[in-house]
Amino acid sequence: MVAVTTGSYKDAGIDGATVSLNLIGSNGDTGLRELNGAISKNRLLWQPSQTDIFILEAVSVGKIKKIEINMNTKEQGMYIFLFSYLTVCKNK
Repeated sequence: MVAVTTGSYKDAGIDGATVSLNLIGSNGDTGLRELNGAISKNRLLWQPSQTDIFILEAVSVGKIKKIEINMNTKEQGMYIFLFSYLTVCKNK
């Protein structure tokens, strides 16, 4: 599971964006994985002060050394402010 918390600034969130994540670790990386299919399906994703939780299936990358986050949106000048970008839980 991956949990991403958007910052609390008024315009910290974004609607209609595609957000992808790449975990880079001591044993390689996951490649860009689109963060969709959030566990909380009853609300808009990427809203201020909100934590969105996703299931991310990937190979084990070992100790995480770097995180890349990529956002694609149709509108120029849009951004997302991430307060807390990642919590990873390994499923056994």
